[in-house]
Amino acid sequence: MKKQVVFKDFGEFLHYIRPLTQNQIDIIFHSLPSNQQKNIEHSYISGGWEDLVQRNKIDKIIDEIESDPELGFNLLSIRQKVLSGKSVYLSKRHWEHVNKILENYDANHINYILGGIETEDIDDNSILLVPVHNNKR
Repeated sequence: MKKQVVFKDFGEFLHYIRPLTQNQIDIIFHSLPSNQQKNIEHSYISGGWEDLVQRNKIDKIIDEIESDPELGFNLLSIRQKVLSGKSVYLSKRHWEHVNKILENYDANHINYILGGIETEDIDDNSILLVPVHNNKR
C-alpha cells in the first residue's frame, strides 16, 4: 500500500498554514507522521525558507504593533522618516517594548526595520530616533 503524503514539501505546507496561529501550526506539524515531519524540515532547510519565514513573522509583529491601541505606530514608516533625515520622537517605553519583542530574531532579519537607526535620550520618558550617521543634532 502506498503511503499517503499530506504535504509534498515545505512550500505546500506553508501555503496551507500561512493564516494560522503558531499554536495551530505546531499542532498540525506534530500530528504528521515523523517521516513527513522530516521531509518538511529537510525541504525547509534545503529550500532556504528560513529567511522568508522569519520575515513573515516579523511582518506580523509590525502589523500587531501598528494595530495595538496603546502603541499604534508603523515601524517601517518611522524608519523611512528617520533614514530620510527626519528625527522621530518616541516613548522610551514603547521603543524598549519593540526591542524586547524583536530581541530573539537575528539582526539580519530585523535590519530592514531597525537598521540605520540609533537613539538619543531626550528625558526619562522619551527618545529621539535618528539616522546612524547623524551623531550630533
